[in-house]
Amino acid sequence: SSGEGAGLLLPADYPLASWPALRLDAVGEATVRAGGIVPLSCVVAIEPGVERDNLFWPSPTTGLARTYDAAGRFIAVLHWDDRDEAWRPRKVFT
Repeated sequence: SSGEGAGLLLPADYPLASWPALRLDAVGEATVRAGGIVPLSCVVAIEPGVERDNLFWPSPTTGLARTYDAAGRFIAVLHWDDRDEAWRPRKVFT
């Protein structure tokens, strides 16, 4: 019957659960969707338990972070750029 496999599906960000998580404001979201560099000022929230002063941290092994819009939807993987001290889109899903 239809719908039986739906319970077997995992969220798209499931494999990235150990990476830092960023939540962007509307400007940051639009910037990511356009492929632009995301300044720290567009990051409005981060994974619980991480201080705002540490927003520049990428995953220690990959330099990547999973990224969500203001509604909590997974929208992109960002890569920290040391030169520009900003996040760059690596993969955008929306």
